[in-house]
Amino acid sequence: MGSNYLTQLRDKIYCSSDLVVNEDYKFDPDAPISTTTKDIYKSGFLFIEGTFYNDFRHEGSIDYSLSMKEWAEERPEIVGPFKYESMDGVKFLDLTIRIGQPYLYMHQGNCEHLIIFTDLR
Repeated sequence: MGSNYLTQLRDKIYCSSDLVVNEDYKFDPDAPISTTTKDIYKSGFLFIEGTFYNDFRHEGSIDYSLSMKEWAEERPEIVGPFKYESMDGVKFLDLTIRIGQPYLYMHQGNCEHLIIFTDLR
């Protein structure tokens, strides 16, 4: 819905790499799993229509778009300019979205997913 926040979309995206276990269980394989990569690497962004929407809801969040920003600033004649915003507080009704256009969701520093909107009402 237009009233939904980008953070709500991000929280609904399922990725199997979020469930990777970061501990060694070889001596006790039946021990309960206490930490997954999703618990450790909480940062991420959505790139929609020239804007990086970063998720800074958690303490110590990393701006994964920073390296792309630096790269683009070195090549202003080729790419950009880009905008940078926190996804917290941005609703779908605030966005301009094109049907069929591929957008990017990136998390865990290098796990990339294409997001394509096929229907808007």
